[in-house]
Amino acid sequence: MKPLYKKILIIVGVVLVIIIGGVIAMTYFVRVDSPLVMTIRKTFHLPAIIVDGHNISIIELEENTASIKHFYENQDFSKLGIRIDFDTDDGKKRLMLEEQKMINKLIEDISIEDLAAEWGIEVSDEAVQTAMERPMSEMGTKDEVEKKLKDLYGWTLDDFGKKVVRKQLLKEKAGAKFEQENPITDEMTQKIQIAKKELDDNRTFSDVVKKYSEGSTASNGGVMGWFADGQVQDEIGKQIFTMEK
Repeated sequence: MKPLYKKILIIVGVVLVIIIGGVIAMTYFVRVDSPLVMTIRKTFHLPAIIVDGHNISIIELEENTASIKHFYENQDFSKLGIRIDFDTDDGKKRLMLEEQKMINKLIEDISIEDLAAEWGIEVSDEAVQTAMERPMSEMGTKDEVEKKLKDLYGWTLDDFGKKVVRKQLLKEKAGAKFEQENPITDEMTQKIQIAKKELDDNRTFSDVVKKYSEGSTASNGGVMGWFADGQVQDEIGKQIFTMEK
């Protein structure tokens, strides 16, 4: 190879490294969303989250966040006395919270997909289509439903089937199999009743948890730390978020 060509290749290589390094910096540290940066992020599928070897790309995250933003911007909250403006500091914080909820949902979806694959659970296209027909019959014609999805989320009917219906069916199937293989026994019920009696007799919650719980927080008395709505089971979360601080 001629020295001139070698120098050119070295210079081009260095320039590419600088560009890619700059894009990574503008992605993970500054969050610049210029067309060039977004194109490179999409081309190289830069990950936002890695869960058990599965990548959730920044582009996928941004597309989902855009759907959330689209939903709020196309709702009329004036009757509730709420004004959503994502250009304000409060609006940016609200969007970040919604994005975090969505990230938790994406992580949950990956976990369910892995579990379903391990258990040999599948959801056919026909099952998804059948499940979609039920709400469509309640919401109106196919054209009306498609218009609502487009207006609210910027989705097509196919997007709705993939992003919502299929994942929900998979979750239900996995949940049913788990319950079938892990039924509630008389011994479990008895243990719950004994624990509740001790709480009713004014024994501290921490002591009861340490004595009876098999959960990951048993050793520290059931302290769960900080968490957002949607991060814990509905049976607990729905109760907690209706309580006073």
